[in-house]
Amino acid sequence: MRIPVILALCGALVLFSMARAAENPPQGGEEELAMRDISGTIRELETIRDEGGAEWAEAVINPETGPPVRVRLAPPKVLQDSDFRLAPGDAVRVRFFTDREPASVQRIRNQSTGRVLRLRCLHGGTLWDRAGEHGGHGPGGPPGDRGGPRRGRGGPN
Repeated sequence: MRIPVILALCGALVLFSMARAAENPPQGGEEELAMRDISGTIRELETIRDEGGAEWAEAVINPETGPPVRVRLAPPKVLQDSDFRLAPGDAVRVRFFTDREPASVQRIRNQSTGRVLRLRCLHGGTLWDRAGEHGGHGPGGPPGDRGGPRRGRGGPN
């Protein structure tokens, strides 16, 4: 008779613990945001200032299908320091976050040059800010390694 009571209490404790865990998920990790990939052609490039006065490089992309998409790349200096060039008419493949307007670019590939630049982590955090935390280098490596803006295979063109 004691064993079934103990088992019932253990079962109730497990169920209670599971219910509490479902109500209060761990706070340590960031949730992954929804992203979309498109291929298309750059229709226009411009530098804008946001409400705080910060400069941003933005592009309007004509995708292979669907309406034009406005994307926010990075501060112009980040693109310049990464030696990543874009021009109207360039074919690109862009991965961007769908929950923001304009859409923040996670990664862009200039199909015309073959160069790739990663600008944000999968959780939306900017990679150029993280590079700055490490004296301009990503943790444990040279610029473009882990924390800094990324270059595609083959390095600079």
